[in-house]
Amino acid sequence: MFRWVAALVLCSTASAAPWRFRADFHHGFNGWMSYPLPQDIGFDPTLVTEQGVLIRQVASVGESRLSAGFIRPLHFVAGANARVRLRYTAEWPSPGATLKLIFAGVDGRRYEAPLPAAGTHEATVTGAALDLPPNEIGIEAVAIVGAAAQPAKGANNRIELREFQIDAERPAELRLTAPVLLSDPDRAHVAAEVVDPARGLIVNGHVPVKIEKGESPLKRSGA
Repeated sequence: MFRWVAALVLCSTASAAPWRFRADFHHGFNGWMSYPLPQDIGFDPTLVTEQGVLIRQVASVGESRLSAGFIRPLHFVAGANARVRLRYTAEWPSPGATLKLIFAGVDGRRYEAPLPAAGTHEATVTGAALDLPPNEIGIEAVAIVGAAAQPAKGANNRIELREFQIDAERPAELRLTAPVLLSDPDRAHVAAEVVDPARGLIVNGHVPVKIEKGESPLKRSGA
């Protein structure tokens, strides 16, 4: 019998629904990466997690100014009413450092808001502070990036991200009764079992949606 194993993302065509993303670093990076992205290396030793904290620690190699931070691909929609809550600690080798929160829009724009650059802080940033439009825009990544002058080779730059939460919106999802879905914090869904095309997908408890041989469930869902 021919069976499918597929990632399933079922979104309705209705208006967006409230959505919350909360980072969890207790089991690894969870999609977060170094920013700026490292060049020509398969392993980045400057990015680690320790006891549920994401840490970026970079030593200067002689440059006059260094940028360091984190980035995570994340797809949602946000406007002036969106909110980001974060708790972090940042240490830089010189005064005058900068730190900012960035939303990368699908329109190619970077929506930015400054953050306190040094020390331990708990901050809330609104979409209005990021200069997001009131009618909302699609977002495809979030980043936290700092920069500081480097007084000497080997100078230490360190950011610890302890909490990160976004309250925004996403397209409303259809409730899939079967098969059971496994989800990550980004709300990407994967079937917990092999999907039998003869049985189909049971959406909102109604008659199964049959899957033709060779047809992707993603196509049927409208994704």
